Amino acid sequence: MMFSALSAAAPALQPTNADGAFGLYPAQDFRLVTGECGDCPAIRQALWYFRDQTIAVPLAGHPVSGFATGVHATDDVRQWATARPAGSPIDYPPLIWVAAQDIVRGARLSGDATQLVTRDGALPFHPVAKIAFNRSYYDTSSVAFFRQREITVRGSPTSDGFAARTFWPEDFRVGGAAPAPRTLPRACLRPKPCAA
Repeated sequence: MMFSALSAAAPALQPTNADGAFGLYPAQDFRLVTGECGDCPAIRQALWYFRDQTIAVPLAGHPVSGFATGVHATDDVRQWATARPAGSPIDYPPLIWVAAQDIVRGARLSGDATQLVTRDGALPFHPVAKIAFNRSYYDTSSVAFFRQREITVRGSPTSDGFAARTFWPEDFRVGGAAPAPRTLPRACLRPKPCAA
């Protein structure tokens, strides 16, 4: 870790998978790697796409979702649903793009929006460089929005602070559990989707 520019009062960084969730899945059920991973359950095309990115892959022992080749997607889902025992644990995705290995929770932007401030101290930060084709990017409207609330920020330590990749408002929560299972109408398993 690089932190030459930081004081002893800087907030502690946590690994992205230390606690919390990745969607419906406990973050602790994953390990952090890059797409260069040689033993990950994802298809090689996905690993190639994320070759230089931080991804999370399920730990050994968790059921991983997959797909059959040479069949229509609807037929594949129908066969999967028919073969799956009731009450089975949900399958894990073969990978989740998490963007960065470290996370700062419970932060607020400083008045000049150059630091992440937590109860443990302040951490200088800057957003990562804008991707040329990304029309949605951190700007003054982002600062105005995020300054009003506590945020979680994923990023990477650098020699001059923290390079922030993603921001998430703490007051935007989906919940801690998966929605209750429900049976879709049979008509929804046809090639043409229905409104459920």
